[in-house]
Amino acid sequence: MCVLEDMGISLSDINHRTFNTIRGFVALAVGDAETAGKEIDAHIKNGGKLNEITKEIKTAIAESDFFQALGASQTEGNVPSQTEEN
Repeated sequence: MCVLEDMGISLSDINHRTFNTIRGFVALAVGDAETAGKEIDAHIKNGGKLNEITKEIKTAIAESDFFQALGASQTEGNVPSQTEEN
């Protein structure tokens, strides 16, 4: 997630900044945002749709143990800290 944030991508923006969010995820897989943009363009030129990619990203997030645990702790009012105190 930190890498996405460093690229200016927030997972909560997926519905508002769809292309940027998709490009960020693809960049994680292919190494950089420029290559990611080219891959997404090729996908669209070959008949692919952005909503296909968006659906896959949302599914991956929904099925992620990390995001499920994060969602559960936020609903309980417990936001986990990044450091443990002894």
